[in-house]
Amino acid sequence: MIGELIDWKERLAKDNKLDPSEIHLKVVEALPTILNMLGRNDAAKAERYLKKKNVDLLINSPIVEVAPDHIKLKDGSTVATHTLIWTAGVKATSDAADFGLETARGNRLVANEYMQAKGYEDKNIYIAGDLVYYEEFPDTPTPQIVQAAEQTGHTAANHIVSSINGGQSHKFKGNYQGFMVSVGAKWGVANLFDTIHLSGFLAMIMKHIVNLKYFFDIRTGYYMFQYIMHEFFRVKDDRNVARGHTSRNSNVLWSVPLRVFYGLVWFLEAFKKTRRRRQVVYPEYLVW
Repeated sequence: MIGELIDWKERLAKDNKLDPSEIHLKVVEALPTILNMLGRNDAAKAERYLKKKNVDLLINSPIVEVAPDHIKLKDGSTVATHTLIWTAGVKATSDAADFGLETARGNRLVANEYMQAKGYEDKNIYIAGDLVYYEEFPDTPTPQIVQAAEQTGHTAANHIVSSINGGQSHKFKGNYQGFMVSVGAKWGVANLFDTIHLSGFLAMIMKHIVNLKYFFDIRTGYYMFQYIMHEFFRVKDDRNVARGHTSRNSNVLWSVPLRVFYGLVWFLEAFKKTRRRRQVVYPEYLVW
């Protein structure tokens, strides 16, 4: 959210006839750190980027009161604002509470290692996706990310097929290739396979590669094409990884080879003139 606001700040100021310097962005975090799904080194890169963009980070600052013109923090201090965007974590759909199944934190439904609803293993009730609460390790439930959601679905499907046709079922085993956080459309930070750490331009390139791979996996060339057109050629206000050079209102890509051609021509002409000048000034040293 804060990354998108950074990207949209200039546009919002222009559309509303405001001075961009009058818009101040703050992140108020109750925990002592931000981006806790990442390692501290990667999260620190994101913090430095936010500070570079003049974003104030208030950590260890739980909000205890919201008023029309300010918010009050736990330490008694206040932050004046008329615009507050509240992002307080992820919670499962409220309908889950009506299912009568065992629930855990955030209304998530508890499942066993085969994604069967706990206590209803004989009823053929399965849970998959972000709604699942399964602790593969003590006090560590499956993360609410795409990779985990897909893998819980595969585990449930495998057990259903094995139950019908016979055969061995496979317990859930998380296999996460890493974590990626986009801070707006032009900057990000990524941890791949817990060994490769990327930030900035390279992290955003990796984000697009991952998204395109997803479209390839589900065999949808149409949406892959639409994604490429939107992310690289149609998005406005320079809000893409190419900093807007590929998404002008008019097609200016043809000017790149043209500029290279003219540059070479000017270089060759300058070289020829320099050589002719040497012939005039120092004729005795020329070798023909």
